[in-house]
Amino acid sequence: MNGTYQNNRPKKRCKELRAQALESLRGKWLIAILAMLLASFLGAQLATTGSGSNASFNLNTSDLTGEDGIFAELNGTTEVPNVSVGGLDKEDIEDFVASVESLITSISQEEDLLLVIMAWGIAVAMGTAVVLAFSLAFTLFLGTPMRIGHLRFRLSLIDGERAELGEVFSGFDKSYLPAIGLRILRGIYLFLWGLPSSLMAIIGVGALTVGLFTTVLSPVLEWELVDSTLYLVGALALIFAVAFSFLRVVAVYRYAMSDYILAENPQIPVSEALRESARMMKGNKWRLFCLELSFIGWGFLCLLTCGIGYLWLRPYMYQAEAALYHEISGREAIHEAVADMKELMEQL
Repeated sequence: MNGTYQNNRPKKRCKELRAQALESLRGKWLIAILAMLLASFLGAQLATTGSGSNASFNLNTSDLTGEDGIFAELNGTTEVPNVSVGGLDKEDIEDFVASVESLITSISQEEDLLLVIMAWGIAVAMGTAVVLAFSLAFTLFLGTPMRIGHLRFRLSLIDGERAELGEVFSGFDKSYLPAIGLRILRGIYLFLWGLPSSLMAIIGVGALTVGLFTTVLSPVLEWELVDSTLYLVGALALIFAVAFSFLRVVAVYRYAMSDYILAENPQIPVSEALRESARMMKGNKWRLFCLELSFIGWGFLCLLTCGIGYLWLRPYMYQAEAALYHEISGREAIHEAVADMKELMEQL
């Protein structure tokens, strides 16, 4: 990336960027879809696979209505009728009932029941923490380089070069650690940009919660004015929280091209990639927003296909975004200059 921008050239409209995206996908839809699925399943989200057999319960009607059926008289006894359910005979059912009765007896006391609930709660909390930690590590250490590789794949398509599926895995090169560092640093920046909104939201929710309690307790504590004041503070804080949330939205678009920059220049420092993205997106944030918004109609149409249409829409959107980067980064001007030079050399 040479840092030159197309100030002396007319900016492409959304229609032109989409047309360029379609041209880059001509005859390459299949490999683009496969690359997207690889990047998605191995990077953007945690792919979970599970296998389980659907248990089939064979219930014989004669067991229900026969001499020993469930609805037959038990002759004053508590003996379990001879019913075969899913291959289980009467002895198995009796053993299961006995084990259930034993379990109920063991937790019959309130203290035991409370301990069981607490144990289950701790187990669920620990399991959730482990899953979240694994998901975060998976996304950070595997998803980040997969995204870098997919960005390089997009740029290859836009450049008109031969894009290969293996390029999706090219992020595991010398750009691996910088890509992770860039993601962490960008996350910190976005957190700081969104901090005012978060603080206002906390103040607003807290004030409304305390105001609700003071309303309930006002007959006892004689706080006639405190509750209304808190409601006012809470409402104003939430309004400011919504207003400040636009700061984070602006920051997201401000650093939108940082991954592209690192994918093209693995040696660049991560802080420089963020600064370069901020400089590159001056005057282009609204263009990127409008470009994304221009696909909303196609998104609604894909809903009519039960989501299958997104297999084609997503690569289309990704290539349109890459086309925008191709323009504002100066790559397009460089490729045109190289093409003109080759044509000139051929004429000579």
